[in-house]
Amino acid sequence: MRNPRHWQFQVFFLFLALTLLPSISAHESKQPPPQAPTTTLQPTDSQSTALAAAPTEAAPLQELAARLLHHADDAGCHIGDCKILVLNFALPGGDTSRYSMQLADQLSFEIAKQGNSIKVIDRSLLQGLLQRDRIPSRLQNSEPIARWLGKESNANIVLVGTTKRIGKNTVQLSARLLSVKDENRIGPSAEANLSVDDVIVDLYPTNGLPTLPTITTTPNGENLRRAGVNGVSSPSCFYMPNPPYTGEAQSAKFAGVILLEGIVDTNGAVKEPRIVVGAPYGLDESAIKSMYTWKCHPATFSGKPVPVLVSFEVNFRLN
Repeated sequence: MRNPRHWQFQVFFLFLALTLLPSISAHESKQPPPQAPTTTLQPTDSQSTALAAAPTEAAPLQELAARLLHHADDAGCHIGDCKILVLNFALPGGDTSRYSMQLADQLSFEIAKQGNSIKVIDRSLLQGLLQRDRIPSRLQNSEPIARWLGKESNANIVLVGTTKRIGKNTVQLSARLLSVKDENRIGPSAEANLSVDDVIVDLYPTNGLPTLPTITTTPNGENLRRAGVNGVSSPSCFYMPNPPYTGEAQSAKFAGVILLEGIVDTNGAVKEPRIVVGAPYGLDESAIKSMYTWKCHPATFSGKPVPVLVSFEVNFRLN
């Protein structure tokens, strides 16, 4: 039977200044997160830090948590069988901000206090998952991927929300609950207006991902050169099999871009590939495995092969 999926694959090189690029192995960055912890009454360390870093009047968040829990059954959140994961809140453009993430910590804590037998997934687990798969904020709050993140975190309900400034000293938070298993079960949206200090609050857009450390040497300790600069040529790859679409990504009809980087060594092999900006559904692993099989003509300096760091882009598309 003909495979119904069609997608386009595109690779190009973006040679980055070595002083700006990161360094951990792909295997280190792809470790699975720990088993899902939960909390019911006490805030986590990250929540306590957020509460101290950006104090917000408690009453609106308490009322918002109460309204969300009042309609939690609409999303399939039943007392005694409900584990909620609060995702990072997004700005209207899709990115997040430091303040938006701090609000997610605070609202998670308020729900935990009011939820009685309802459990709240520790948000440090979410951060570990996002760091592992490098999923940017613009993807996190789409409903299919929000549900996937909930499933990966062992939650059966996810809370998504948006933050936007509606005045110089006012931020509006709008949130709703989604069932992880049933896409038709969505709680009503609830809103809260928060008074903020215009000088302190940080709504600067960010993709929500931590900065990767810098790669400056090969695994053997050899210094990396900058391709296309100071007499160093650029490598060219001649064998690059397409990373296969995973079944889960195909079922979700996912389309998106993965940004990767790796060292093209003196033999033309791609070493230490890692994800810079990733995607869900196991597509990161698919891309990494394919990169290990790629073959290139190495960069050269004074006629001799030299290792360089190369950035790649992979487009996944379903027609």
